[in-house]
Amino acid sequence: MVAEKLQAIVVLGQANSRMKDFYDLLALSRLFAFEGGSLVQAIRATFERRDTLLPTETPLGLSAAFAEDSKKARQWTAFVGREPLLLQPSNLPAAIVAIGEFVFPPLQAAALGDGFERHWPAGGPWT
Repeated sequence: MVAEKLQAIVVLGQANSRMKDFYDLLALSRLFAFEGGSLVQAIRATFERRDTLLPTETPLGLSAAFAEDSKKARQWTAFVGREPLLLQPSNLPAAIVAIGEFVFPPLQAAALGDGFERHWPAGGPWT
C-alpha cells in the first residue's frame, strides 16, 4: 500500500488532488512498523510494474513548493474536514515533512539500487 500511494504521488506531482493518499501515508507511518528492505523491494516492484522511473531527488508531490501551495492547502483542509479520521493530521506542510521523512529514504535507496536494512518503528524515525 505504501509503494502504490507513493508511486501515485510521484506520477501526479503538482496535479495531485488525492489528499487521502497523503493522509494514508501519514497514518501508516504513525501506526505501523516497517522493515526498510521489504519496503524498498515493494517500491521497486510497484514502480517497475507501473512503468514509472524512480526519482533520485525529492518528488514534486513531497516538496516544500507542493506543501506551501495555497490550492493544495485548501484541498487538504477540505479533506480533513469532511472525512472521519482515525488520526487528526497536522497542516499540510507538517504532514508533507513527516511523510517525506518516512518515504524518501527507502525511495532513494530503491532508485540508487542500494539496500536499506533499517527499521521504522510505529511513529518513526528510521533506525
